[in-house]
Amino acid sequence: MSAAITACTNLRDLDKGKLVVCLCIKLGFLANSIVSSSVIDLFSKCNRVEDSVRIFEERDVWDSAVCNSMMSSYAWHALEENALQTFVLALRENLRPTEFTLSCVGPKSTTSVAVNTNIRDAK
Repeated sequence: MSAAITACTNLRDLDKGKLVVCLCIKLGFLANSIVSSSVIDLFSKCNRVEDSVRIFEERDVWDSAVCNSMMSSYAWHALEENALQTFVLALRENLRPTEFTLSCVGPKSTTSVAVNTNIRDAK
């Protein structure tokens, strides 16, 4: 199912993607983290970040795949602070960051936080 969702994402076909998502919900596949990650990505890349957030927040259990997808979604929409907040939540859940995780909250996000908290000027 994640491959079908990814195909819809690549085509930016939200309508067909929603049909696949409905089938996933009906069959209980949304509980699978790879499927959920694909759905988060679909909504994000089809400019429905609020739906990505809803899918993320409705999950009972987070893992690195789901958190990475949400951080990537935030980064895609230039919501770096949200990506960084999700990163902190993932750390609190004892999820180990991957290289992809760090790329989602990389220099752009940390620069934003540094400017907003005046850390950059502190020496």
